[in-house]
Amino acid sequence: MDRFVCVRIVQGWGLDLSVFQFDWWAAWTVFLMNADRAVYARYGRSSENTIEALRKALEGALELHGNYPANKAELAGKSGTPLPWKTTEAIPTFKGRKQSDGRAECIHCHNILNAVIKSYPGRSDELPLRWSAPYPVPERMGVSLDPKERASVTDITTNSPAQKAGIRVGDRITSLGGQPILSIADVQWALHAGPDSGPLKAQLDRAGQKLDVTVTLPAGWRTK
Repeated sequence: MDRFVCVRIVQGWGLDLSVFQFDWWAAWTVFLMNADRAVYARYGRSSENTIEALRKALEGALELHGNYPANKAELAGKSGTPLPWKTTEAIPTFKGRKQSDGRAECIHCHNILNAVIKSYPGRSDELPLRWSAPYPVPERMGVSLDPKERASVTDITTNSPAQKAGIRVGDRITSLGGQPILSIADVQWALHAGPDSGPLKAQLDRAGQKLDVTVTLPAGWRTK
């Protein structure tokens, strides 16, 4: 921790939505990033937060930081997926949001997702599936992950996309969708940014051996 500068963000006014996108329903989230605003990892998945996994994510972020900026291209996918608004206060639902005494009312994380959904109706573009069913848990592609590790597979669902891709119990997912994976939240982010159907590249560490596989996500996988 003494190699990081720690900042606590307690409310959502002014958040740059091109950077600070995460599971807005989670109670607590960590961004591991550098001064160029390149995101190394997200950490925090509701009830599955552990000190052990956070420590390993911190160590992984320091490894990525040691290779920066040579690895800048592989970190690009960790930036926010496109939204129609740059900041939280630009979302129409938040305009004029004030308390009874006239002060600006706090924006909590869960308010942001609600505002995104409520502000899409009436626009020419439809609400993307990724926002109607955001931040899919890894089980959506057929894997359960160890909450004390970065992204180590503890269980595989029979006939799931993960099993069909050749992923096995004991594998560690090191890359998904072209992004380095340091946490379960990173897996959720890669799935959130992934296709509504089609291939999603993954790299595995299987007992020290690197393996490349392709997970084919079927139509409707987000909303089942």
